Amino acid sequence: MKLNILIISLFFIILSAFTFQNSFNINAPSIKIETNNNVYKSGEIVYFTINICSSEYLEYFEVTPEIIGSNNDSKVNFNFNQETKAATINYFYVIPENLRDIEKINISFIIRDKNKERTVEKEIFIK
Repeated sequence: MKLNILIISLFFIILSAFTFQNSFNINAPSIKIETNNNVYKSGEIVYFTINICSSEYLEYFEVTPEIIGSNNDSKVNFNFNQETKAATINYFYVIPENLRDIEKINISFIIRDKNKERTVEKEIFIK
């Protein structure tokens, strides 16, 4: 019985290690993006909380939607000061009202530190 519990526990530890390794790269900046939903109607606001960090100093952050939102600041470019290694950014995107035959919008989140750049794509589905 104890051996079965040990084997099952070991299996979950190994599985967690592989999952962690795929989601975090020590040599590149890390981005974690949370949103309030993933399906929206035209005119709705999509809120994103973006947590970024790096072992090196962060240099640049960019958000580029495939379709510019109804808000004027839906495209974002930001340069960090010289001593930033982690930040939390709140970003919002207003779905344009005049969308026709569009089922999804892709948004690119780009973070660059001193050595590397990482891009994460998020999809917003339109109903």
